Amino acid sequence: MDQIRAVLGEEKLSYTGYSYGTDLGAVYTTMFPQRSDRILLDSNLGPGGLDSDGGRLFGLGMEERFPDFAKFAPANPKYGLGSTPEEVTSNYHALAARLDASPEGGIDGAMFRNGVFGRIYADANFPALAELWHALDKGQKLPDGPPDPPGTENSLASHLYVICGDTSWPKSTATCQRDVAADHERFPLYGASTANIRPCADWPKQAREFHQALRAQGVESQLVTYPEEGHGVRAFPALTDFLTRSLQWFDRHLRGL
Repeated sequence: MDQIRAVLGEEKLSYTGYSYGTDLGAVYTTMFPQRSDRILLDSNLGPGGLDSDGGRLFGLGMEERFPDFAKFAPANPKYGLGSTPEEVTSNYHALAARLDASPEGGIDGAMFRNGVFGRIYADANFPALAELWHALDKGQKLPDGPPDPPGTENSLASHLYVICGDTSWPKSTATCQRDVAADHERFPLYGASTANIRPCADWPKQAREFHQALRAQGVESQLVTYPEEGHGVRAFPALTDFLTRSLQWFDRHLRGL
């Protein structure tokens, strides 16, 4: 990133980063604070980046987010997922257990849990999730999903190359077995897949310097929270407008502009 800044002939770098991109922005700002201009980090990772502990927090996110879908389903009885949030949750566990014991159409319990997790980031995805869940529960043909975009395999390989080199991952099978048992209890909705052993356990090389959390930047830093769902909220125009107005307010009142 600093080489890009230099090639562009800029004295300072301005940057917008989403999700994993927040980690890049945090590390760059920590390493080169004097070369950092306007840095916007949206949907931040934890202080350790996308490491084992960060990955296991997916389960916590599922526990906190699923109740929103469990309220949506009873309000839309055509899907037949349950008449109360409690019934929806119970039916979810029952279907996941059934698929664990006997996969259907190539989908097992872990794939079902991951599929639900990936579709509850935004309320707009709830209808498609409900249709998928209903079809799977009734043994019907599943709705066609979008095809994998070109370069998916390369993207996944690059993902592993980055996260396995950036952070330290458990290499002991016994450690992963212990973590899996713990996460089954902590996060019953998502399960323990993110605690399981990863390709990073056998990665041939590790980074010479592991990730360090972003240091405090004092009055130059501003935290803006938005009390709604979504990941990468600045990508949505309405939220972009909201954040812009918020940052302008902070500039006027905190910096005297």
